[in-house]
Amino acid sequence: MEIHPIYSLTEPSHKEVFRLIRAESGISRAEIARRLGLQRSTVTYILRSLFERSLILECGTGKSTDRGGKKPTLVKVNDYEGYSVGYEQLLRKANIVITNLSGSVVVSETVPNGKNLRPNHKEWVQLAISNIHAFLKERSITQESVFGIGIAFPGLVDSKSGAVVYSVSPAFLDFPYLEILKKQIKVPAFIANDANAC
Repeated sequence: MEIHPIYSLTEPSHKEVFRLIRAESGISRAEIARRLGLQRSTVTYILRSLFERSLILECGTGKSTDRGGKKPTLVKVNDYEGYSVGYEQLLRKANIVITNLSGSVVVSETVPNGKNLRPNHKEWVQLAISNIHAFLKERSITQESVFGIGIAFPGLVDSKSGAVVYSVSPAFLDFPYLEILKKQIKVPAFIANDANAC
């Protein structure tokens, strides 16, 4: 599966410009250059790269300077060029949220588990995968447009290894949650304690 364009931003300056644009609802080239201390020619080059990846788009014009002249063109993040999924796994239900590329919530929903699952078993991961796939399909969002999945889980979680070290409800012990999930969902995924993920 092709990697989402956001992961092709490897240059620090490109990432910095994209983060600034993402934080604003519309910003001009001149303002980006001023805020980040970059040459305007450098900003133009970086924006061209972001446009080619469809990560940004033009969104109107700003105000002219006190000296007059042409109004500056503003740019913003292309909100629906990518999505992230948040999945909170609880004992009797799961909370799912989808955000767009600018970080705004597109939709959120609570899904009941529907049955009693065995503790410390990959059936929990299969349920998460099934719920996420169904949630995306209902909204005509392809897996290729998802650039990240965040799993929130109650209990002690090792975010580096992707394992649930210990959880009481549901009961887990040294369970390789992400290892199993990543075999079926080819999207960068992360896991954290549910309190830290909020």
